[in-house]
Amino acid sequence: MQTRPDDGASSRFGRGAPTASRSPAFPIVRWADRTVTFEPGSETAHDPHDAAVVVFARHDDGLVLANIPGRGWTVPSGRMEDGETPEHAARRESYEEIGAELTGLRLIGRFRMWLDDGSEMAAPAFVARVRRYGNLPPHSESAGVQVVRPADLPAVYYQWDPLLEGAFRYAEKCSALTASDAECDEDAN
Repeated sequence: MQTRPDDGASSRFGRGAPTASRSPAFPIVRWADRTVTFEPGSETAHDPHDAAVVVFARHDDGLVLANIPGRGWTVPSGRMEDGETPEHAARRESYEEIGAELTGLRLIGRFRMWLDDGSEMAAPAFVARVRRYGNLPPHSESAGVQVVRPADLPAVYYQWDPLLEGAFRYAEKCSALTASDAECDEDAN
């Protein structure tokens, strides 16, 4: 993705945010103090901006969501701990927030975030199948777990927007594939 040079005039997006002249396949949106988009891809190389993870956890006919106080219904997600790989963080967050045991964990891209203070963060996004869920550990921040059909996500999901719609559609496509990662990446949105 092309980024805008730090010319001091990028206050709306923050320094390094994507340019409007070359739109990514996914929309650019505002989430509180940050500008966000999604970059599809299955490169497993560590990105120095990786700070959190997101897991699209699939079970039967829907996605398993956690009810997180202050955020509402959302996919398992959260900050990476010191020394933790994105894959380990994805498994840990899924266990802590939805009590899930995952199979077929697969990287599908990264959410890219540019904060108003000029810093950049990334959150690797994964798809996985959920073998079991719901037995939350005692230290869980989750107040509940439910499976939501894709068609019902806009009415249930915390702060639904065009970026989330595209990312969920892409995750659904990637989780359904039995072919190579390259086929998932071919038409990102």
